[in-house]
Amino acid sequence: MKRTLWPWAGVAAGLWIAAGPAGAAGPEKEKEKAPAAELRVEAKRAKQPVPLEEERSCAGNVNRGLFDGPVAIGFLGADYATGRRACARTEVGLGLLGGAIIDTADFYGALSGGAVLYGSYALAGPPVEIFGTLELVKVQYVQNASLKGTSVSLGQATVGATYALLRMDRLTLAPSVRLTLPTDSSTPDVLDLGLELGGAASWNVWGPIELHGYAGGDVSAGLSDGPALARPGFLLSVGTQLSFFSWGGAVIDLNLHAGPAAYLAPSAGLRFTVAKVVGVELAGTMPVWGTLRNDGAVGLKVAYRL
Repeated sequence: MKRTLWPWAGVAAGLWIAAGPAGAAGPEKEKEKAPAAELRVEAKRAKQPVPLEEERSCAGNVNRGLFDGPVAIGFLGADYATGRRACARTEVGLGLLGGAIIDTADFYGALSGGAVLYGSYALAGPPVEIFGTLELVKVQYVQNASLKGTSVSLGQATVGATYALLRMDRLTLAPSVRLTLPTDSSTPDVLDLGLELGGAASWNVWGPIELHGYAGGDVSAGLSDGPALARPGFLLSVGTQLSFFSWGGAVIDLNLHAGPAAYLAPSAGLRFTVAKVVGVELAGTMPVWGTLRNDGAVGLKVAYRL
């Protein structure tokens, strides 16, 4: 009996040795392959563009064609010392701007206007937006008690960039830098330069309601044969956009600028969209306090978002 059991025991042991390691390694290899396949799927998803509905975590717009962020209409040339949006966009636009100074007590009046070309490009990789603005045509009419005159020239130009440092749920925080270039031909003997450093925020509170803000310091100077006097300043802008319709909404901001050009100015505007990729903004601002002589500024802008 013992002799008959030994051959069967040997066969069983051989089968266990041959099948055991392979059988044990098979499931382990399958387990190792599963995470690798999942990683490949996640990598493919990362390369795909962000769906449109996910962009609402950056801005509260219900339509990407709508303007977003603060109203970028100011009193100091181009978009200098105005609030910047936090969300990166790729767009090109054209605007018409106008302003007035009526100082009856000093027998002084001025009307200004012109056309601005602006655009921005959102990089495909990091959440960076590069933007720029140029006053293509700057028209000024000035009159005092004894003299009056009209001038047509090229205006100021600015370039800058924002970086979405924090994108968390419905909140976006983005530091920003902007430079003012000496392109104004109305003052050929003076080169106006400027630098701004600040940060923008956007919070989609609920559905069509978005809160936005901007805070930053600025400094400008005119370079000429005489001494260059630096003009420092600080801007704080807070506001909200209400987009209760997919095709339009309203924006209200409050802007406080400290420095030699000090003012407190509310801004308001209506924003519309056409064919979901073309945005229209009609807005204005008016100082209610400060050292500026400006009575107000208005603007009509149209932008095509790529």
